[in-house]
Amino acid sequence: MKRKIFTLLLCGFMGTMVMAQEARTGGVKKTATAPVVDGVIDDVWATANTYSIDIPFLTETPTLGDPGTTTWKALWTDDGVYILLTVNDDVWYPSYATGGNSWEYDKPEIYFDVNAEKVDAGGASGGNGHYQVAPAAELDKIDGTPTTGTDGVVYAFKVADPAWVAEYFIPFSKLLDKAGNDLDIFSPIGFDVTIIDRDAPDPGRMRANWSNLGAINESWNNMDGCGTVTLDPIPLEGNVIKKTAAAPVIDGVVDAIWSTSNVFNIDKPFKAETPTLGESGTTTWKALWSDDGLYILVQVNDDEFYPAYMNNATATWNYDMPEIYFDVNPVKNDGVGGGGGKGHYQVVPTFGDGSKNDGTPTTGTDGIINAFKVTAPTYVGEYFIPWTKLVDQAGVDFDKSTPMGFDVTVIDGESAVPGVRQRAVWSNDGNGPSSNESWANMDDCATIVFEGTQDAVLVDVVSLAGGTITADNGTLQMTYTIQPSNASNKKVKWTVENGTGRATINADGLLTALIDGNVTVKGAARDGGYAEGTAVVTISGQIVKLDEISMIKNGNFELGTDGKESWGGPGTVEDGWYNFECTPKVYIWDTMFGQPNLPVADATTPYTVKFKAVASSDMLVPMLFEDRLNGSNNKALTSISPYRGADRWDIPVTTEAKWFEVDVIFSALLAGSAMELNFQVGMNDGTLSLDSIQMFADADKALLSTSAQLIAANTMKVYPNPVGSYNELTVSLTAINAKVSIYNAMGQKLIEKTAIGNIAKFDVTSLRKGMYFVRLDNGTVQKFVR
Repeated sequence: MKRKIFTLLLCGFMGTMVMAQEARTGGVKKTATAPVVDGVIDDVWATANTYSIDIPFLTETPTLGDPGTTTWKALWTDDGVYILLTVNDDVWYPSYATGGNSWEYDKPEIYFDVNAEKVDAGGASGGNGHYQVAPAAELDKIDGTPTTGTDGVVYAFKVADPAWVAEYFIPFSKLLDKAGNDLDIFSPIGFDVTIIDRDAPDPGRMRANWSNLGAINESWNNMDGCGTVTLDPIPLEGNVIKKTAAAPVIDGVVDAIWSTSNVFNIDKPFKAETPTLGESGTTTWKALWSDDGLYILVQVNDDEFYPAYMNNATATWNYDMPEIYFDVNPVKNDGVGGGGGKGHYQVVPTFGDGSKNDGTPTTGTDGIINAFKVTAPTYVGEYFIPWTKLVDQAGVDFDKSTPMGFDVTVIDGESAVPGVRQRAVWSNDGNGPSSNESWANMDDCATIVFEGTQDAVLVDVVSLAGGTITADNGTLQMTYTIQPSNASNKKVKWTVENGTGRATINADGLLTALIDGNVTVKGAARDGGYAEGTAVVTISGQIVKLDEISMIKNGNFELGTDGKESWGGPGTVEDGWYNFECTPKVYIWDTMFGQPNLPVADATTPYTVKFKAVASSDMLVPMLFEDRLNGSNNKALTSISPYRGADRWDIPVTTEAKWFEVDVIFSALLAGSAMELNFQVGMNDGTLSLDSIQMFADADKALLSTSAQLIAANTMKVYPNPVGSYNELTVSLTAINAKVSIYNAMGQKLIEKTAIGNIAKFDVTSLRKGMYFVRLDNGTVQKFVR
């Protein structure tokens, strides 16, 4: 049975993938019957996996028989791990025969690395979560007589000269990580076995290892080349989430499939709060899982339905609503909660104004679907969370064979005391050692486990096919094959690494070209393993447009049902502008409008931010970037700007629509962080409107000057030019049935149609005054003015 190897994933950027794949992996089964440590091979050892100790260390040449005749096995219990070594030697020559150093004579050595981070250049010689178990045989104790050390390790040698057996028990109490924490039995353990072989009168030792090839160093000094073992199977202990073949419909209706799931009560008051949610067992959550994601059902027995919109409140967290929390990191106790990111997530969609409280589903940009069904005062919340949302702090997909940190909070608001929340939780009641809520700290949360995931077969190999794209914004559907064919999860996660070219790729592997050159497409197995395939795609024929190099998503407010997709905050879209009705606030951050996760590169790249703004009356609008790493703000920028300065810009918006431009260098960017662009519209009164928000690296902007968009020869006539507000624009072509598009001055496509014969006509009534471009699908461009 194949196991998931966190170690390789977590350390992928610190060690080489080649070395990670060379290291061996093993699974250690749990046993109900502990072996007797006496050098006798009890029957229970027949249940253990067998691993060959057959890799010579460097150029040494031990004589230990054919591969498969010198082996190790292991079993584990709740108390510790048992290890059996069976050695096929040709000469038994221990140190007691000469009185020499034990590490130069026949002897076994066992190595452990129990730290979460394995590639740290540490070995048993350095301690810090690394251990060596290496007692030498004694002349009067080679008959299986056990010896117990002061650290609780028990061992025995049974010698049948020249072959011999060594048996061990290592208590978990010995295996503490470098911080002094107990061994995490759900995570891989760095592990190796060395057999030292010395044949008299040969003066030198010869070693055979299970895993460490010696390319880095031996286990004593450096365990980075060692393999890993996992304790298998992981016992399912309560809080079990069952797998479903039939997915529930996300509509707030309790489908029959939910009767197959376990039920969990949300009945613990948070600290001293007093929610009124009925008797225990009447406010509950359920969950089911599939290969696509996790389904959650929250049923709330409230005495009064009082969501934020009933009080016109923006602080939704003080009113009726459910909150769901996830911690998908291998190591759970890290002091981080849903508000800190880094492998922690909070799912908290809020009630609408009543229009979507009838079970109508809402799909977010991250793929999460939710629906509320309100029968006041009770209500149901139903959710689908795709596995693609749940990646750990290293960006690795959650491994479903391991526990997930989890909690559900139900906030209970009352109209008698608006803005005062009373919370009930499933697990983290705020009274544990961390004394905090799930938002800030999930260390006290419980875990859930996923039924049927312990025997998963991992993907070994992902193979991709490359290709070319020659059309402007052309696409290429990436394909892949995997090995073995019986892998439990055959899906891959697509990413593209831009090289001389640039492209985007969606979740289904459709690659879209943006800039000429080469890109590398990666397909990584989604099963929690380390398998990944790559392919190079060559791109040509691209016409660079400003919206293609912008890091702002939907800066023209065209996407989504209301035009606000990718943006967070209040406001409405009208006539291509995003409009805010500003109300003076005590704090400017009371009303913010922004976009998170801008993919800024480093602390030296210069960027430009451009946007249009107009207001019903003159106002100063603070614009700033926030660095969300560790929940901290305002850490990351220096500006060469005509406005306020280094950490915030006060933009002087007037009643005349104007373009604003700010130069930015993220000089204090924290490693691993992402920027969020925010406009803070509190402390103003009136209407603020924004449009055409763009952010691009200055070097990228230079691509526009060499684009075919600016140098293509004209093969058409455009008239009348200028064209009036209510006129029809005619495009006369030399080609037949060509595709014709109209772009604005920012490079955004506005209208596209196929010509009838050699004529294309456009109604330009909806276009505002300004400069526009007509472009053919062969790259030919003609300017016109409306």
